Amino acid sequence: MSGKRTVEDFFRVEASSSDVTQERKRNISGSSGSVDIPTISRSSSLMSLGSEPEDSRPGSQASDQGDVVIAGGCSISSQELQIIKDKMAALTNYYKLSRVIKSKNAPDTSSKVLGKTIKVYNLKAKCQKCFAEVSFWNNTTGNLVSHYKTKHTHDLSELKAAISRTSRRGLKHPSGDDQPQRHQLSLKETFTQDKGKEAMTKWFARCLIPLSITDHPATREMFQVFQPEFRVPSLRTLTRDIKAMGKEAREEIKSILKDLPHVATTADSWTAHDRSFIGSTVHWIDPTDLSRKMATLAIKEIMVSQTKGIIATKLDQVNRAFNISRKVVLTTTDNGANYVAAFSNYGPGIGEAEEDATNPDVEEVINSPEDQEEEQEREGLDIISVTMALAAAAAVQDSPRLPKHQRCCAHTVNLLASIDVSQVHNWNYGRAAAPFKKTLARAQGLWNLQNRSSTSANTIKQVVGRKLPTPVVTRWNSLYDACSVLLQCVMDDDARLEAVNEVLRNEGGTNRNRTSYYGFDDQDKQVLQEYCKVMKPLANCLDRLQTEENAYLGVLLPILTLMRVALERMEVARGDQALTYAKPLVRALLRQEGNKGGFNNRFSAMFKDLDLLMASALHPNYSMTTFNSVAPNMKEEIFQRIVKEMKALIRQETEERDNSQDMEAMEEHEEVSADPFAELCDTTQADQEDDLEENIKKELLAWKRSKEATVKKSHFPAKYRDQWVTLFIKYNTGIPSSAAVERLFSTAGDVLRPKRACLSEDNFEDLVFLKGNLHLLKQKFKVPRGVDKEDEEMF
Repeated sequence: MSGKRTVEDFFRVEASSSDVTQERKRNISGSSGSVDIPTISRSSSLMSLGSEPEDSRPGSQASDQGDVVIAGGCSISSQELQIIKDKMAALTNYYKLSRVIKSKNAPDTSSKVLGKTIKVYNLKAKCQKCFAEVSFWNNTTGNLVSHYKTKHTHDLSELKAAISRTSRRGLKHPSGDDQPQRHQLSLKETFTQDKGKEAMTKWFARCLIPLSITDHPATREMFQVFQPEFRVPSLRTLTRDIKAMGKEAREEIKSILKDLPHVATTADSWTAHDRSFIGSTVHWIDPTDLSRKMATLAIKEIMVSQTKGIIATKLDQVNRAFNISRKVVLTTTDNGANYVAAFSNYGPGIGEAEEDATNPDVEEVINSPEDQEEEQEREGLDIISVTMALAAAAAVQDSPRLPKHQRCCAHTVNLLASIDVSQVHNWNYGRAAAPFKKTLARAQGLWNLQNRSSTSANTIKQVVGRKLPTPVVTRWNSLYDACSVLLQCVMDDDARLEAVNEVLRNEGGTNRNRTSYYGFDDQDKQVLQEYCKVMKPLANCLDRLQTEENAYLGVLLPILTLMRVALERMEVARGDQALTYAKPLVRALLRQEGNKGGFNNRFSAMFKDLDLLMASALHPNYSMTTFNSVAPNMKEEIFQRIVKEMKALIRQETEERDNSQDMEAMEEHEEVSADPFAELCDTTQADQEDDLEENIKKELLAWKRSKEATVKKSHFPAKYRDQWVTLFIKYNTGIPSSAAVERLFSTAGDVLRPKRACLSEDNFEDLVFLKGNLHLLKQKFKVPRGVDKEDEEMF
């Protein structure tokens, strides 16, 4: 026994004390015979009410609630008891009313405005499935539902349906008032036209509803019933309000980004309905709680070919529009050739030589014409006029500038799991009898049969119990997910496997030899098992890299290391853990011939990137303790770099504080030492530098990794904590995946549907922008006040 308590064990222990008591029963005589009632300690204070007539409604079961015990001191009339029994009669299959404990006066929840009080009763009912007694009040069914939610989950929906049939609010109140009470608005909740317009505009923005619905007669009829005073805005007014919201949202995002020292962005392209767009999102770390935040920047339409120059220009315009050109530490994109070329030609380090011509810190030396001619003859150089130099400098200044580029590592892992796997010799390539090639062909035949024929799809669904997912080229991990479901839902069950094979034999057609397709065999099952086992580390890596809440840049190298270590262990596995068919797959995933495929070729350069290593070393979940596995040969260099940058941050803060104190001293006219050599002869500064470095090293060596998923300030060393947090934000602001912009395109797909494919670029961007940023906006939107003329004319 492991000693660990599961959720089921917890509930079982909590209910055990009452269940044992409920099993003990005794007979209590009544006018209708003897009825089994649970043992109650205060039996002397109970009295039997006698039997009640059975429910004689046609088609319903007879009520077996013949006797109900009433506790002493509780007064209830026979009429009120009959009302309660009538309501409980609909729950005969689920509960049996057994006792009335006490009564009290309580406010009527259905008429809060009137402040009405009613008499409610504390009852107990016996569960017809486990015979446990459940206590509840007759004006609420919460405890009855909670018991089934905990003990009998499969029957919960049936119980809720039975309760909903009893009345509008479950059990009716004893008052017998069946009329629904309307909620009256207080003075603070008084309806106004402006509040209605604001709510309706938010509704359209959140739900991505076509704006033309506001002009539909059914919409106006519905609002006329709900709120006759509300004048539904026209399409023109609603479009104007959406634009006003978009403008206000942009200003709000600018104000948020204004005070941030570091941000990161993602970018990608998207095509739908013969229209092309380029999207961008922004990400940052909240300095107050170190949580990851994101916002939508833009989704711009591009009507020309997406060359590197066009992409660079569009991204630079977006960054300048939000004033973050100098704050972006990293932009993450996929491995598209046009994006890689754009950042290679317009990224950092490009044109630095040309900047010297306009740099005020570079001294300009003007020689005489004779000296210029002599220098020209001596060096063989052409003389460039000042006009040409200024023109060249202006051209460099106007050219787009992009930040540092990071390729989407999730996309790279997907290439490893798809392109590289398709080229593995003796597994999926190289011979006709390659094991995975043969198994995948049979699986693809099953998926094609399901997608091609509705009859076959229904047959497969009846056999398997669900629809089989099929691989999609644009959805990462789809092949692994499809194979996992096929293995778990079909091949692990012999009866289902035989049924699926029968479907393939009857409806799958014939192969090249005109023989019946015989379906899957034991080898196919083993091949799929080994494929899923080998690909599981890659699938887990993809899932972790595509998260947003904990997608700090420092998680990248440790996650890739876990994937590599898992593959290396499978490569050297022996005995029962050894692979029979997938050994070539493991070797190819780790290393391939050439310079393109395999883990080493695709990711080895990242383990030498100092910024990525700094991000991992400063992440509380990893720190320096994981470098023996991540990059042991770079550990000392990263250690010294952290100490150097921490010293610089602490020194900068100290100097700012000292300068502030000096300014205060000068304002107070304090005396200053007249000895100009005092600073040079003072040796305490050097000692302080040495002490500072030793303190930083001690803190760094003593820093233990945190196992909490959420990063907090308390996870950093207590000494110089603010500087540690500042350094963490600097290197971990970037994100390893561009999945966020893919989610942006999912929202865009909900807007740009076939019937809305003609939306203008501005209206389309306003809707997508609002949908992506509503969660960040603190202030309430303010739509233009009043009613437009076109709205008045429609009423």
